[in-house]
Amino acid sequence: MKAHEDCVKDMTLVRGSPGGAATLFTGSYDGSWKAWDLRTGAGEEPLPMGGRVHCMIHEGNFLFVGFERTIEDFPGVPIGMIRAWNLA
Repeated sequence: MKAHEDCVKDMTLVRGSPGGAATLFTGSYDGSWKAWDLRTGAGEEPLPMGGRVHCMIHEGNFLFVGFERTIEDFPGVPIGMIRAWNLA
């Protein structure tokens, strides 16, 4: 399992239940984010976002990822977008 292919721009830590493993989420300029099990050091396959990841935040059961990408209506112009995942 490989790490990111470009610099890591942001990360957020999600603490596990008491006695459970914590997970570190990293977002990269390679256009993906990745989850790391801090107990084992293992990382999941990167999840592609389609553009550079700029920020991440964990709130409640949700992980929010801010990234940029271009769309057909504005070719060549990066548009800021946010996606959310329910981690529960």
